[in-house]
Amino acid sequence: MNEEMLSSLIDMSQDMRTKEKKVEDALGVTWSVYDSYINDIQEIILDSVGMPRDNTVEMTKLHGDPEGYEHEDMFCRDTASEWFYAHGKGELSKEQLIQNVVTWRKFYSKYKEDNERIDGVVEITFLDGSKITIENETVINGYMNDSDVTKGTENEDTEPKIPEKEFYIRQFYSNSIDGSEGKEASLLATSDFKIGIMGFVLSVDCFSIGRDTRNATLYRSSSVRSVDNLEFIF
Repeated sequence: MNEEMLSSLIDMSQDMRTKEKKVEDALGVTWSVYDSYINDIQEIILDSVGMPRDNTVEMTKLHGDPEGYEHEDMFCRDTASEWFYAHGKGELSKEQLIQNVVTWRKFYSKYKEDNERIDGVVEITFLDGSKITIENETVINGYMNDSDVTKGTENEDTEPKIPEKEFYIRQFYSNSIDGSEGKEASLLATSDFKIGIMGFVLSVDCFSIGRDTRNATLYRSSSVRSVDNLEFIF
């Protein structure tokens, strides 16, 4: 399921929640006619990103309380439910909700080992065969050519355009897959990580890796041959 579909389902769920609230405020009653549909939509969303189903009831029946909650096979979706609840109250943006859902593994300690294993999530291969590994927290900076070539001297037949001022590139994006470097949800955090990274590469003239942009190498986007997931779990 792509992020556009995730966004549509979240909007649908929120619309139902808004209608319930209007009736409750108008009549002063608890009106939960849409609750089952809202819960079903949330389950569909979480299923689509590979999150295990909540099995706390089954595990406590099998192993008792509290043993069932501590069992290695137990999985609880309460954390994810809190994201949807916060979004419904306006405390969490839709963009951040989608990012949390897509990168859910890092929020669950049970999947800490898996999360560490998929830290090296994407590998960029260049035309010369060299490679760069992009981890969840790796900062990626995107640049566009910003040289002013409209006012300089030029000869269309024999000479390239020369800018009036110095040659220049402009940084217009900087973030990581997990969004730790930006104020907004990361545009790199697609459900299939290589899609987000390749989309980024195709949208820039050149890019660099890391927070230290002054000393970082600039890679021309046209020098990229391929982008692959190293440990992609869906």
